[in-house]
Amino acid sequence: MGEQQNPFRTGGIARGHRFADREREVARIGQGLREAGGKLLVYGPRRMGKTSAIARALDLEQARGGTVARADLSTLSSLADMADVVLREVTRAVAAGKGFDDFLAEILKRVNIGFSVKQDASTGVPIPQVDVSMRSKPLEEQKLAVGEVFDAIDGMAAEHGIVIGLVLDEFQEIHRFEENFSEWNLRHIIEQHENVGYVLAGSKRSLIDRMLEADGAFYRMFDKLTVGPIAEDYLVPWMEERLAPLGDGAGEASERIVALAGERTHDRMRLARHTWFRAQQAGRSGRGAVDHAFAGLVEEDADEFLRQWVHLTVPQQNVLRAVSMKVKGLSTADTLQRFALKNSPTAVQAAQVLVERELLFQRPGEKGYFFDNPYFEAWVRERTAIDLGMEPPE
Repeated sequence: MGEQQNPFRTGGIARGHRFADREREVARIGQGLREAGGKLLVYGPRRMGKTSAIARALDLEQARGGTVARADLSTLSSLADMADVVLREVTRAVAAGKGFDDFLAEILKRVNIGFSVKQDASTGVPIPQVDVSMRSKPLEEQKLAVGEVFDAIDGMAAEHGIVIGLVLDEFQEIHRFEENFSEWNLRHIIEQHENVGYVLAGSKRSLIDRMLEADGAFYRMFDKLTVGPIAEDYLVPWMEERLAPLGDGAGEASERIVALAGERTHDRMRLARHTWFRAQQAGRSGRGAVDHAFAGLVEEDADEFLRQWVHLTVPQQNVLRAVSMKVKGLSTADTLQRFALKNSPTAVQAAQVLVERELLFQRPGEKGYFFDNPYFEAWVRERTAIDLGMEPPE
């Protein structure tokens, strides 16, 4: 059998034949990017495929001749960083599209903050960079810089009669800079703009929910789009088609991948990717290839899991043990006794901390807690719960 490329992508943006489903989400994001004055909030738990869906929408809009950009705010250390990344990415977008004759000249006319200009290494386009000294300026000055950059973008779009589509990815990270006020500051900026289509995307549900509450900065400001799990009746045949060239058992393997890997797209694709490698070596896929791949991934991540485990309190560890064993409730007398949980408030408090740390989550309308990471769940069950003499659940 000749060498083939693995059709499953992890660790980056999925494009082309590696991109699965999401037609509805991609279409709605594209609409938000094209809409003058549009404000769309895209929420999806981590590893659900939100970034790939956004990238797909950006690619399609750019191919249509639109001016669109994505600013990743996940690594911000200051509000000045926000001004810098937005300015940089919009400059790249303008250069890639129809653009303005002299974008930098127009920026100079509209903003008073200091910046330098560097050549983009891949395109040669001159890219403005906010002066590094702005990062150490008082927060109020940094807020003004952010406002000037956003206002300049809206003003230039208005002058040229176009809509600029701007994605602010992981936007909730602005909460780290003077909590609440930065959120209200961003609202004040963008609610005035009629020539930018804003798409704000995030993955931290608790932070986003707080911002959307009646007393939150973004109450009733956005249309909302939730990026949830890909439907199994779509994903199983999609995976089967890509595993089929490796031999028999593709359908069985695809069903097993979805059953083991949970709801998150990244976790499913990661298991599919490793199953594909094993199936390529064995000449067939099937349940056995999936089970071996899953066990291999649990082992691969074992050191990381142990580092997480040792930093938890004893009640938090025992709650994870209980959830991994599929108990019917954390507060039942049987669970409290079996897992050495002092009382119901202790168990519930520990579980809530684990939710805040994104190790567990709760499904709307359902009771109980669930592991965020299926591989961590397997590690807890196999390495710590069974140590207590407990049989794993079926």
